[in-house]
Amino acid sequence: MNYRAIISTTIFVFVVHCGYSSAAVIPPEWADVRVNPCAKASWQYLFWKSDGKCYPIFKQGYPCPATMELVFDSSTKEAKCQCPSGRLYWEEDGRCYEPFTPGPCPEGSFLHPGQEVQSRGMQRQDPLRRTLHQVQAWLGQQYEPSKVEPLGFVHCKQRGYCPANWGFWPATELCYPFDSQGPCQSGSLFRWNVVTQQAECGCQSAVIYQSSTKNDTLAGSSWRPFFWPISATCHEHHTNGPCKLGEVFGYNQSAQMTQCSCSKQLPSYHAESGQCFEKYTRGPCSVGMWLTSHPLDLPQYSMPASVRPAQSTRSKGSKTRKYSNTQPVANNRRNSIKQSLSCYCLPGFVYSEEDDQCFREYTQGPCRSGYFFIRSDEDDIKSPGLCWKNPCARQELYLPESQRCYAIHTQGFDSKKLLLLFYSMTDHIKVIVYLTF
Repeated sequence: MNYRAIISTTIFVFVVHCGYSSAAVIPPEWADVRVNPCAKASWQYLFWKSDGKCYPIFKQGYPCPATMELVFDSSTKEAKCQCPSGRLYWEEDGRCYEPFTPGPCPEGSFLHPGQEVQSRGMQRQDPLRRTLHQVQAWLGQQYEPSKVEPLGFVHCKQRGYCPANWGFWPATELCYPFDSQGPCQSGSLFRWNVVTQQAECGCQSAVIYQSSTKNDTLAGSSWRPFFWPISATCHEHHTNGPCKLGEVFGYNQSAQMTQCSCSKQLPSYHAESGQCFEKYTRGPCSVGMWLTSHPLDLPQYSMPASVRPAQSTRSKGSKTRKYSNTQPVANNRRNSIKQSLSCYCLPGFVYSEEDDQCFREYTQGPCRSGYFFIRSDEDDIKSPGLCWKNPCARQELYLPESQRCYAIHTQGFDSKKLLLLFYSMTDHIKVIVYLTF
């Protein structure tokens, strides 16, 4: 039985009378035998006028074209064929395709829905990632076709080019490092599949294929170093992943298995607490701080793609496998270098010695009403803060770039229509995000 129709169309009405309740089922439109004779047998069948036969609703293929499904048209009160939810119709061949895939497009391009897609479902573990990622974090969410209704002109769009060890993701048109979470949901990793010649999100204990730099042939590359069998999920190394606070996820070469652990040899080790934490997260730090190796050390979870490939330094006589718009990676460890992690103020935050925490610059912070908190020495990023008379009114923010006050959610000072957002990550940490149109 096809439960999809029942789930998507059945409405239950509860009637309460004299202390008793009863439920009534409102059938879908096609349950009316006057418009759908096949409803006599079951709601799950639609009448196809061309041959006078009954077919299961949402059936893909005949009497519809191979990539279309049978649905009920409320306007005509008849069965019709259309693309499954989230698929795109290509008029030239009359077929339906997944958006952001090669589909019917020429090599090196992908099928675009013709509109700016609002993606949903990204599950990043730490809010700091989303904020520092700014707009890219919103666009970098995992794409769910069932939640998108394409409205614009469907067309083929040229894929972007990424540096080595990074892959292009059509849904966001950004580059992400391989073997990282990238644009994927929590529990999945961003990797290159030589078989499909596409970067993809996934997780499995089986083998996928990557390039062998030694002989340039297809060689098996296991998910084992990233696979956590307890939850059947995959995680980036040196992140918290499935581990408890104070431990990070990694791969034990000797035991040939993934594990949650902490040791002084790991790049995620925090000497002061004697524990391990994911870099660029709060960890054991005070409010307004995060763990990093230097105040100016910022994460890069993605980068804009280039319109043309980078110039290769390889000699003319050398042989190499060509990859479309991306390059596979044998090893990508952004935290592989041993660095000492310490607590530093978040970008745009200033340290208060009295409170032992950081506050966003040019906000009231620890100061009394009518003052804001600024860095005592503009040239020294480690300098503590001091209180300064606030020239701005309530619901205004001071922007040091223009040395003026602007109302929250206004255009700001930029001639390119820079939109100012006041984004609150927690009750204590607030960040300004800029969007350029």
